[in-house]
Amino acid sequence: MTPYSLAAVLMAVLLAMAGQMLLKRGMSLLGPVDREALRRPLRLVGAIATRWEVMLGLVVYLSASLAWIYALSLVELSVAYPFLGMSYAILPVVAAWLLKERPTFSQWVGVTLVVTGVLLVMSSI
Repeated sequence: MTPYSLAAVLMAVLLAMAGQMLLKRGMSLLGPVDREALRRPLRLVGAIATRWEVMLGLVVYLSASLAWIYALSLVELSVAYPFLGMSYAILPVVAAWLLKERPTFSQWVGVTLVVTGVLLVMSSI
């Protein structure tokens, strides 16, 4: 993998994580989508559409998808995909920091297992 292709893969992963964080922030501010909200889908869509965090999150996530397509044109999927796995390790840390989420011990064990697996896969590249 060249430095250029590595940068493309990392950009796609970072954009995907940023999009997810924005989506979560916007939906947290909107509140839970419960049965009552689902009974009025147009009102729900309107409420979601007025959250700038959700709208920006969708744009960023779409950008991540386009960046991912570009990255896949440069490297094999089996090489690029383990980098997506790293988002499972990084995102809980970022969510704990920015969104004040508190992962449980078992979630941290899962993150550790994911990181170990990604490192094993990447060591064979």
